[in-house]
Amino acid sequence: MGYWSAGVRNYYGKKPIHSPKDLKGMTIRIGSSPVQQQFWKGCGAIPVSVGWGVLYDALNTGKVDSAENDYTNMSLKNHHKAKNGKYICETEHDFTTRLMLVNGDFFNKLTPAQKKWIEQAASYATQVERQKTFEQASGSKAKTIAEGAVVVENSDIDTAAFKAIALPIQDEFAKKNGMERFLKMARQ
Repeated sequence: MGYWSAGVRNYYGKKPIHSPKDLKGMTIRIGSSPVQQQFWKGCGAIPVSVGWGVLYDALNTGKVDSAENDYTNMSLKNHHKAKNGKYICETEHDFTTRLMLVNGDFFNKLTPAQKKWIEQAASYATQVERQKTFEQASGSKAKTIAEGAVVVENSDIDTAAFKAIALPIQDEFAKKNGMERFLKMARQ
């Protein structure tokens, strides 16, 4: 029914980075996705598993050098106040998407008028969700800066170097899972 956003993910850690080479040997807390692990290893980092609920302590004690998430989630947990969370670098390496779905069997039983109502509501909800998500991100960014975080803007990041690592991983994943058509659509 719609593609919702869950924010844009960025690196944050004990030192600023501008390219993948700046991550060499650094630990980074990531999710359990093999694709994420492959990407960060390709950047020279060492992916580690740390629970979200204890990440602040891990950043503060030096158990991990860095992490990655969107401004809103990171600021809600005060990661930017931790010893190893001060530098936020807008790598924009992940535009997180959430799908708004409806049960197909249910939807197909509706009248054309009912389907239209749901489609209109889904379209409106998608617009509002995206607006609110980006408003939250903007407010969270301002909050982190006001509280002492140092931000390296996306224009100061070598995004081409990060893409050079990510694209072959995406290609491999898409081929392995028969998703080449979807990858092509996403890249357009």
